[in-house]
Amino acid sequence: MLPILSHQLYRLLTITLMALIFYLSSQSYIDIVPSFSSSDKVMHVLAYGLLGGLFALSLKPWEGTLSWKLVGLITLFTIAYGISDEFHQSFVPGRDASVLDVVADGLGGLIAGFTLKKMGHKIFKKPHQKFQEGI
Repeated sequence: MLPILSHQLYRLLTITLMALIFYLSSQSYIDIVPSFSSSDKVMHVLAYGLLGGLFALSLKPWEGTLSWKLVGLITLFTIAYGISDEFHQSFVPGRDASVLDVVADGLGGLIAGFTLKKMGHKIFKKPHQKFQEGI
């Protein structure tokens, strides 16, 4: 099990990842994407899945699971940020906006929310569990 960190730290990590995504979408050419069919969509799912997971963990102190309402909020958050990123990207020379990228972004957020809902209590432990286990 992984220890759960402070939700303030997850907020900082969320903002940092958002800034990295913004920076990368500002580039006319990115040479980090593997070259197989739909590899850019896979990268979107992974990046926005991580963003959705960090966002979920930043909302409040971890309680071990998420409600379906929060899974929906995480998905909407990643879709909204994906839309803003695609809009921003439409002004970058050599880049364009893509509805399929936004779909991949939302899918990443949904997968992250669903994973945390179903398995979060198995992945993370509350900070006080370590103390109690030592007693």
